[in-house]
Amino acid sequence: MVKTNNKEGKIKDPQEIGLVRPMAITIKAVVVSTQSGKVLLLKRSRKELFNKNKWDLPGGHIEKGETIEESLKREVMQETGLKIEVGPLLQFTEFEKSHKAFKQEKRGLRFIALSESEDVELGKEHSKFVWLTFEDAIKKLSNDGFEKEKKEVMVLAKQRIEMEEVVESWKRTVADFENFKKRTETSNEEFRKFCLEGYVNDLLPVLDNFEMATDHIPEDQKDSPWITGIMHIKKQLKNVLATQGVSEIKSKPGEKIDVSKHEVIISKDKNGSSKVSKVLKKGYEMNGKVIRPAIVEAK
Repeated sequence: MVKTNNKEGKIKDPQEIGLVRPMAITIKAVVVSTQSGKVLLLKRSRKELFNKNKWDLPGGHIEKGETIEESLKREVMQETGLKIEVGPLLQFTEFEKSHKAFKQEKRGLRFIALSESEDVELGKEHSKFVWLTFEDAIKKLSNDGFEKEKKEVMVLAKQRIEMEEVVESWKRTVADFENFKKRTETSNEEFRKFCLEGYVNDLLPVLDNFEMATDHIPEDQKDSPWITGIMHIKKQLKNVLATQGVSEIKSKPGEKIDVSKHEVIISKDKNGSSKVSKVLKKGYEMNGKVIRPAIVEAK
């Protein structure tokens, strides 16, 4: 017999008489151990009203005023005693929970969560827990009923973890390749500088000869066309060297000896000298590095 609200025989709202309950949202997590990479399964207590003795994932319902993350952390803590970090959303599901007393529409949010601990303290809803590899956890869950949806979520979680591992591996490969490129570029640049330094050292004696030749030009010939041409060639050679960062080490008499830039081959002071008396051969540096010290006489 159908219950009615009044004498006119109007049918009561099924929700009022317990045939339908309002929609609820459940949140559950595939909890992954950061220690071993294993996942947590819980076995529902025999005393539970629904799905007793079935394998389950930790989670529950969102309470008023809570965020999804707050609710999931609270539920997992109550059921397992574990502190978790909530990861990505895996699945949004819609299903109907049926019982002889009522029907209820449910929506489920399923997440990955990470736990640094595997020390589980079960709440009253569950009687047993196991930490399993993804493969073993998927095998343990059945393909129908209450456990089917948990199995589907476990498969999604495994795929997500594997995908992230592939992405991380790809990122490491890209980073390694970029580091290899940088090392190669650095090595090539060092090799280029090494070769260029050798080439410049081969040119310096040529410049020395120009210096000696032009230092002894007779006064009456300094303005002659052929001397002007030689001076122009000398200038060109210096400009070419300058474009490669080569510059003369400025040394002059009376200057303090700098062992990093000067090579003393004659010293008139038997006790040792600290000043240049004469520059015997010019020194040069390249991009701040001494490639040939100035050979000097000390006093």
